[in-house]
Amino acid sequence: RILYLRLKNFKFPKSRLQLKRIKNFQIIDDSYNSNPSSLVHALEAFKKYTTVGKKVLVLGDMLELGKYQDNFHREVAKDIILAGINILITVGEASSLTAQTLRNLGFKDRKIHICQDIKDAQSRLLDLLKEDDVVLLKGSRKMHLEKIIEGI
Repeated sequence: RILYLRLKNFKFPKSRLQLKRIKNFQIIDDSYNSNPSSLVHALEAFKKYTTVGKKVLVLGDMLELGKYQDNFHREVAKDIILAGINILITVGEASSLTAQTLRNLGFKDRKIHICQDIKDAQSRLLDLLKEDDVVLLKGSRKMHLEKIIEGI
């Protein structure tokens, strides 16, 4: 019972799976850091999240992965499909590889938005979001995805 009470009152640290309600939609801010494992776990949690709106993933590059960085970005495309993501917005060069792989797997072009910077991603996100949509922000710390929230 004590463990339950502790978990019930647990608050995730800043930018780690923090649920925020902004206007008529929700954002899950997991922008503190990203690697293949943490991205897959975030997608698994996002899959279980119920909404009547769309599920939007804003994916920033996973950095500092060495020579396998490109492969890791391609491999997560299948996990994005399995998570039931409706729209993908990418920020950065490496995450655009994820978008290309999704296209190759049959994800529709109109559901993929490749952005070069935060301002572009923020603008596209605002254009796309409707009431009851939910957004997951996930990327390496150096991508500064939290700035998307600050500008909304």
